Amino acid sequence: MQEERLTSGDYDDFPTYARDILKIQTKRGALDPFIFNTPQELRWNLIRQIQELGEPVRIWEAKARQTGCSTFCQGYLFQQCTTQEDQTALVVAHTADTAHEIFTKTKLFHAHMPDELRPITKYDNRQAIDFREPNGKGGLRSRYTVVLPKHATSANGITARKIHVSEIALFTSPRQFMLNMLQTVPDEPDTFVYVESTCEGAGDYHHEMYLAGRVMGELPPWMPLKEKYPGNPDSQWYVIFTPWFLMEEYSKPLKVTPEAFMATLDQDEQELLDRFGEWVSLEHLQWRRETIATKCGGDLAGFRQQYPSTDEEAFGATGRLVFDREALARQEKLHVCQCEMCQPYIGYETSETNDCPEHQWCEIVDDSDWMASRGERLFTTYKPKVFDGMPGTARFSIWKKPEERRSYVAAADVSAGHEDGDWDVISVYDEQSLEQVAEWRGKVDMVEFADICMLVAIYYNHAMLAPEVTGAGQGLMAMLQHTRYYKLYRRTNLTQVGSYGSSILGWSTTAHSKNQAVGLMIKALHEEYMRIRSRVTLDEAMAYRAAIVTSDGEGTKMLRMSAPSGGHDDALMATIIACAVAHAGNRLNKLARPTAAQPNPLDSSTWTNEWWDTFADENGANARSLAGLYRQ
Repeated sequence: MQEERLTSGDYDDFPTYARDILKIQTKRGALDPFIFNTPQELRWNLIRQIQELGEPVRIWEAKARQTGCSTFCQGYLFQQCTTQEDQTALVVAHTADTAHEIFTKTKLFHAHMPDELRPITKYDNRQAIDFREPNGKGGLRSRYTVVLPKHATSANGITARKIHVSEIALFTSPRQFMLNMLQTVPDEPDTFVYVESTCEGAGDYHHEMYLAGRVMGELPPWMPLKEKYPGNPDSQWYVIFTPWFLMEEYSKPLKVTPEAFMATLDQDEQELLDRFGEWVSLEHLQWRRETIATKCGGDLAGFRQQYPSTDEEAFGATGRLVFDREALARQEKLHVCQCEMCQPYIGYETSETNDCPEHQWCEIVDDSDWMASRGERLFTTYKPKVFDGMPGTARFSIWKKPEERRSYVAAADVSAGHEDGDWDVISVYDEQSLEQVAEWRGKVDMVEFADICMLVAIYYNHAMLAPEVTGAGQGLMAMLQHTRYYKLYRRTNLTQVGSYGSSILGWSTTAHSKNQAVGLMIKALHEEYMRIRSRVTLDEAMAYRAAIVTSDGEGTKMLRMSAPSGGHDDALMATIIACAVAHAGNRLNKLARPTAAQPNPLDSSTWTNEWWDTFADENGANARSLAGLYRQ
């Protein structure tokens, strides 16, 4: 019988099975034996190494386009289902069209197997192939199924031993979907989960999982991100990145002599040869030139997005970022917390010019004796108490404690209770200097979060409290309003120039208000009168993206700004709101912060003789007398 031959062990070697049994349709339209290309050989070597360690196969791949990953995974799942009994393979694709395209590869494998080896099939439809007898209990009893991640629970109820997840970066709720799906996979050595995707920018779930995974063996030169982020040693995930130049077909014959071609190399091409000379040929560069000119319209950034050379390029080349990278890099170097817990990776080089105060990890609680039986609670009954917490896990980060006669803004972003598990965040900024002094970040119910908002605001000299009131924030605002707190932020909503507008309690995020607030933060970062301390806020700002979308049937174009799929923007939104509220007041001092080498216009002790001369010339005899006394 076919089943006995298939399960005999003669077909257990996947590369041999692929070459002798499976057929693939090439880009030329021909049916050829499935012979591995270079990226597929690297994938198979990684699988074998993990299996030899006796571990479950868990692989997370970031990749360039068209490197044969889906074909490889489909071939492996098909081989497992047709050479072993009682296997369940699951394929997850982000759209119905993609699922159909992937499943077509499997249909092709099945249709073109040698007749004497094709196993008994109970049914074969658009979503599954079942290798059982139509009637009875015979056959391999293996099953191959395709699902779409329409909901986070789409894979619930399916216990699969072999799983391929395609284009995870394009899923709507990737984090929660993977959380639910992975619970169905046994933690046994012969199980297999392969997640792969092209990259949609830094900061999303795909990027996060890639950074957290480990590398097997020697690190290849096209994975510099993993030098900085070696991964969690307790993770079972191994990561791999496949650059475009590993594909032999991504090469074209030179149109001139090699010497003439070398003479025309630009800086990028020379760098590719210098870094990857063993892997990159002149013929690869000729293909690159033609692809940039023909398929990418001369857009080098577009080529890098589709065909990255390194993992850094893959995660950094995609999408339009809202905030300027150079401005954020200056924030990181000069102001963002660099304590051991906040350093983004092992070996991170701290900056000597960084001015961030000591990071105090704390908790804040109510130290009053108020009881619910006393009726509706007013703000005057809150008594905040701050105590030290565990570094890295405490929810209240303090960089500066409240100072007398300083005013503060506490902006709150409440989670909407989505399945992805958003955070509740309160960002506290000095209203005059726009320096971040504290951040509370955790996950609590709305009643507790309302209490924490009051405690933080009262602790910081009765700060201006500005909760985000869109969606779930309306409930939070109602709770805070009933405390009779006298410094709840009110925003004047102007719909057009010259109008009086209407007063809105709290911060309401609309298309107009969001664009205005983001613009103010871009300005503050560019002109360097803002200081961010939170690493979380910085990371979210670095990943925050903008896209042009169609808003109605008439084709009206609008700018949509959001975190990447599976990412968060809670801390960033709290900071954006705080920045906007500080600008709305009349206390913000927008003078650029002087460096140590520069005189401070607000501190005459730092003035140079030239500054004193200018002061004396402009302010008369009394000023000349002062200048004579105090000049350096």
